[in-house]
Amino acid sequence: MFTFKLLEIKLLDIHFDLQKPSGTARAAYRILLLASFLFFFSKTNGQSVLDQKASLSVSNKSIPQALKKLGKSAGVELAFSERFFKKNKAAGGAAQKVSLNEKDQPIGYILDVLLKNTRVKYKEIDGQIVLFMGPKPKPRKRTLSGYIEDAASGERLIAAAVYCKELSLGTVTNEYGFYSLTLPENTAAVTASYLGYRETEIQLDKEQGRFINIQMQPSLTLAEIIVTPELEKDKLLPSPGEGTQLLNEQFEAAPDLGGESDLMRVAQMLPSVQTGAEGYGGLHVRGGNADQNLVLLDGVPVYNPDHLLGIFSVFNTEIVKSAKFFQSGFPARYGGQLSSVFDVRTREGNNKRWHGGLSAGLISLNGFLEAPFAKGKGSILVTGRSTHSNFLLKDVVKKILLPFDEPVSTYLFYDFNTKLSYRFSENDRVYLSYYRGKDYIKNSSEDIFYQEPIADSFAVESTFDFLMDWGNTISSLRWNHVFSPKLFANATLTYSKFKFSADILETSSTLLNGVDLGEESFVYIGLKSKNRDLAARIDFDFAPNRRHFVRFGAAYTAHRFQPINQIEDQSTFTDFGDVNDLNFDDFIKDIRFSYYADELSAYVEDEFKLGEKWHFNTGLRFSTFYSNKRFVNIEPRLSGRYQLDKRSSLTASLTRTTQYLSRIQYGEVNLPIDYWFPASKVLDPQKSWQYSIGGEVNIMEGLSFRTEAYYKDMKNLQAAPNAAEGPIEIEGVEYILADGRSFGTEFFLQKTNGKTGGWLSYSLSKSDREIGEQGQEEWLASRFDRRHGFKVFLYQRLGKHWQLSGNWVFGSGMPLLLGEIYPEDPPFFNRPLQRAPAYHRLDAALSFSIKKSKTEHTFKVSVYNAYGRKNPAFYLRKFLTPTELTPVYLLGILPGLHYGINF
Repeated sequence: MFTFKLLEIKLLDIHFDLQKPSGTARAAYRILLLASFLFFFSKTNGQSVLDQKASLSVSNKSIPQALKKLGKSAGVELAFSERFFKKNKAAGGAAQKVSLNEKDQPIGYILDVLLKNTRVKYKEIDGQIVLFMGPKPKPRKRTLSGYIEDAASGERLIAAAVYCKELSLGTVTNEYGFYSLTLPENTAAVTASYLGYRETEIQLDKEQGRFINIQMQPSLTLAEIIVTPELEKDKLLPSPGEGTQLLNEQFEAAPDLGGESDLMRVAQMLPSVQTGAEGYGGLHVRGGNADQNLVLLDGVPVYNPDHLLGIFSVFNTEIVKSAKFFQSGFPARYGGQLSSVFDVRTREGNNKRWHGGLSAGLISLNGFLEAPFAKGKGSILVTGRSTHSNFLLKDVVKKILLPFDEPVSTYLFYDFNTKLSYRFSENDRVYLSYYRGKDYIKNSSEDIFYQEPIADSFAVESTFDFLMDWGNTISSLRWNHVFSPKLFANATLTYSKFKFSADILETSSTLLNGVDLGEESFVYIGLKSKNRDLAARIDFDFAPNRRHFVRFGAAYTAHRFQPINQIEDQSTFTDFGDVNDLNFDDFIKDIRFSYYADELSAYVEDEFKLGEKWHFNTGLRFSTFYSNKRFVNIEPRLSGRYQLDKRSSLTASLTRTTQYLSRIQYGEVNLPIDYWFPASKVLDPQKSWQYSIGGEVNIMEGLSFRTEAYYKDMKNLQAAPNAAEGPIEIEGVEYILADGRSFGTEFFLQKTNGKTGGWLSYSLSKSDREIGEQGQEEWLASRFDRRHGFKVFLYQRLGKHWQLSGNWVFGSGMPLLLGEIYPEDPPFFNRPLQRAPAYHRLDAALSFSIKKSKTEHTFKVSVYNAYGRKNPAFYLRKFLTPTELTPVYLLGILPGLHYGINF
């Protein structure tokens, strides 16, 4: 009930200085009095109850008690429920007590004081004050960010997990070890975990800074090496399950070839990868060509990642920090190739102390040295590898050079890596990287052929000189900058060059009784090419909240290509003097013919969650390419995972890719004589759609099984050009184009923790190429069509120091194409004549590792192709009967021995 205090109006106090008011004045007077009365009454009647003044004095009373007293003293009706105040977190779960003494204050003000520390709100409705529960306040958040580092070396760790166990919420570090995680402000602790390291828990408090670097301790023994995070992968964003991770422990444990561990050979054990014998011929992923793999070294594309034509790779395992492989579901940040992505990152160098190592095998010597400078703000890493002996490789190279039918006098390869890093502040760090690698083959021979019937007097003297080298040079300058706890950027300038050069000189002269008759002849063949890329790139990682992780960026690349095919003989090169004095320098010309191409790309991708079961990575990539024609392409990328339960999930992906550069292999010679051509008016870019669907089950801790079915449709695949003499011009090449398709199913069982690790894989696949004139097309098997593939890779730790490992590979035979018999026919797109026999091979290794004081020693004994299976690498046709093929075997049983010391 309300009570109103009426305003008393004393009309006698109102005076007018009108001695004799007129009738009009009296009427105006009455109207003024009436308006004044109505004005004051309306002001009093419209006053809000909340504005009405009251007094309240309570001491250590509950809020409901204080509210009842306020209503009674002010004569105001208050509607509320006592349940609003029974449990109050601010009071430790007990009813909150209040004390106050307010006099002559508006009721609204008194209510504000009483309800200050509660969620209870109030509102006036028809003269009554109604109390109700307000919405839960959004918890205050804090974004933690920083780097996860190896405590012993300062090396930043890629794909390390940071998570809150209580909330089942976490993230993983990016390619530079940076993480960003948004949590409620009152979060007590976060945990970091990484394979091969002890789990680390970080206690948090409100006063602690938001930039936190986490130091992780490496495991000390082999038995401790494998540690898996307790949190399921679907709780982490970005997902650590992106792509296939190749771990250091795996390629260090894998059996060696001649004592030489190799990263690519481990990748060849994956179900989606096909190769020739011993890796010869490069990687062919899901029916694609060898040039369709995007191979990255610290983010820079590598044109040719092989030593000895794929038997070894350019990656020195001493400095590999991480390796990630994609065969489907490519994120939008990757582009340029159709079939796969192989992203390799090298170590930064030890910024805590000097550290080095030396190792030797039957094939190569290897060494590295890393050290800090500028009081730990910077680090430098230098490593080198080189062959030291020809005795294991000379026979292999000779077989590869069989078309020349000459022995090999010299073969070597080497790699040199260096990386310099410097930390200007917590938010800024700069990296400078350099790589140089090369293969070198040289041979010289002389022969004298005596002719009947005057063999003692008439002879032909001939010489053969062969020199070939190929290699990559890569350098990059990178700058990391943290704009905020949620935004990380990496800017990169890169230089990449691939060069090959093959020189062949054969001379002959006629002798009579040892006297030169002047009948001299020679032929020189020079095959050369240089590719050079200059590029700039900017990438951003943005973590706006716990359900989204966004990446975006752009890149520009300036390409230059310089291919040439030079042929000279006595009819074209007349000023040569004595044929016996000729050498390569007389013919080698500077490659002055160049053509250029510009490539610009931009991308955005968002990895996000919908509810607790759906996980998506959606992206869009835009690219434009110009040589003598402009191409513009948009590539959508979509991959998703649906979590059926804690242990199993379903996956699917859709990938559109475009490839502007194509590699054309020259002729029939089995050497890396590869010319790269850009898309142009006469050569459309290669394009592909790939669809995949699969599932994954975590059978138990550290044991998982996954399967995936795929279909890939490829357009504008290229075959070899005609062997034009001189500079090879884009418009002068007769390209052979075809479409391709591949489809199949893959199964992969992997164990990653405990003393036993490894995997089993099986693939059932088919790869075709469509050839023929329009209207008469037919699908024929491609060169690397292999129906069945079964691979096993296992390693077993025996105590703290010993480890046993082995792998077995089986693959059904690949087709032999007519082009291998009749080289005048276009290769790769010919009708298969027959299939080669099945390929299979067993490798084994036993290693011993011991650490004493500040040094660590490793011994490894291995055997490659343990039961001596003869696996043909390729076939040669017989000259008189070209339909008969002669198999060429590269490697039989090959022992390996390796010793390494780290100090």
